[in-house]
Amino acid sequence: MAIFLIGGSNSLFSDGWVNYLKGHIDSEIQNLSIGASTSLVAIFRFLSEDGPAAGDTVIWEYALNEVTHETKGYPTETLLRNLERLLRLCRERGCKFAPVIMCPKVQELAEVRSEYFTLIHQLFDSYGIEYFDVSSEYRALHNIENMPADHYSDRAHYNKENVDLMEFCAAGCGRIVKTARVPKDIPPLRTAQTTMRVVNDFCDETFGNRLLQLPVATLPVEFKAGIAGKLIGAITLCFPDEDSGVLMRVKNPDQDNQRLRFSTMRRPDVNKPMVKAICLENIRHGDWQVSVNSEINMTAAERPGYYYAEPALKAKLKNPKKAPNTKIAGLVVEVPIESVA
Repeated sequence: MAIFLIGGSNSLFSDGWVNYLKGHIDSEIQNLSIGASTSLVAIFRFLSEDGPAAGDTVIWEYALNEVTHETKGYPTETLLRNLERLLRLCRERGCKFAPVIMCPKVQELAEVRSEYFTLIHQLFDSYGIEYFDVSSEYRALHNIENMPADHYSDRAHYNKENVDLMEFCAAGCGRIVKTARVPKDIPPLRTAQTTMRVVNDFCDETFGNRLLQLPVATLPVEFKAGIAGKLIGAITLCFPDEDSGVLMRVKNPDQDNQRLRFSTMRRPDVNKPMVKAICLENIRHGDWQVSVNSEINMTAAERPGYYYAEPALKAKLKNPKKAPNTKIAGLVVEVPIESVA
């Protein structure tokens, strides 16, 4: 049985805590982590062709990213809903779940951490999942109120030079992997009786680097949804040095057409391509319904102005590039259970 790690940038460093896992986990770990994102991209990675199968274990490490998104205006309920969707996917496929909860520096040094941590603890408890909360267990072990500031290299990353801390993270992860279980079969707490699917059959190219290989499509793209449900996310590949955005139109045969737009423009301090999961539930009313025959058209933004922007992307486009390098890697769709039974 395989072990899959899906988390943020702390889980991508080859010399970080993951490097110490080999001393605590016998199996080889397949790392599907993507930085600067949330459980929405974890859903996408889970549903990829190289994702987990029945009997496999998923290590989830997105708490640090998610609480950071929360402080930037992301609705807490959206974060929790996507986490539950991932838990229910694991239940559906028969995968074990092992959450490693990391904490950004500002939350670690705060007098009281965000309620987000309490809420995910409660969610995991409801699904019968044991979790490893790095901050809580480190504080208890050393009888301190906060992890020292020098245990961080910056606001979002643990100090890789602190071998004891890296070993502590790896040992805690190894412990819960050994006791990991499939999430309990309970009624959904924050979602409906739905499951998740990825639409990416329109992709006709491949993007690859040392971290991942993704089927992608270059703008413009046009395709039929091929499935009925609610659009949850658009998985995009954003490139540096581009003033760019996407205009997305949904033409439904039995209802009014819909349109939304989002930025794919990177902040200037980031100089490499980045996979971003655009959370469509955060845009306007957030209820983007499609049917099997809905036509979806995605083109490069042409007008300057403000666009929906995920963290690490810029909201204001001054002179959108008419033919950007932006790629689309798929749409995440929430589907009623009965339609896929």
